[in-house]
Amino acid sequence: MAKSPKKRTTKKPARASASVSFADDDEFRDEDSDVIMEDEGSESDSTDLSKFMEEIQKRQAKKSSKLSVEFENQKKTLYASARAQAREMSREGVAYLENLKPTLLDMRKDETTFEKYFTQIAPSFKNQEDVIDSLYQVYPSGEDLFLRRAQTIDNSKGMLRKNPAKREKALRQFLENARQEVDRSRQNEIEATDASRYIKHLKGLLLS
Repeated sequence: MAKSPKKRTTKKPARASASVSFADDDEFRDEDSDVIMEDEGSESDSTDLSKFMEEIQKRQAKKSSKLSVEFENQKKTLYASARAQAREMSREGVAYLENLKPTLLDMRKDETTFEKYFTQIAPSFKNQEDVIDSLYQVYPSGEDLFLRRAQTIDNSKGMLRKNPAKREKALRQFLENARQEVDRSRQNEIEATDASRYIKHLKGLLLS
């Protein structure tokens, strides 16, 4: 049997990777070191900021605690003062009531009871009403006293208007009476002053 000829296999040559080279390896290393330094610097800044915030929070907490303590102390002082004043007012009130108790007891002794009022005092008022009623019966004209007085005054005014001569005479008489009354008052005042001086003179003589 004849051997079949072997197929010729052709392999593509492997593509050689192009070698990458930098113009300056030292420059590349410097750039890497700068990136590393920046990362380290940012981490340091973050740590410092965190510490700064923690410090601020601590100070605020301390300040708040101090204010809270001061407020509590002031509140305690205020409450203590209020309690002391309340106790003092209570003592004064009790003392006042104790001093007032004898007076109230005396007033209670003198007060009129309901039974005493109706058995003793009320009948006396009834008797007074009976007396007044009897007076009205004896003198019935007293009921229209004010009316008759007003009528008399009106009649007198009418007479004076109708008779000018009598009105003038009455006016002169009134003025004369008023003058005499004033003179009498002045004389009494003079006599009283003289009497006072005389009494002082006698006292001076007795004491000398």
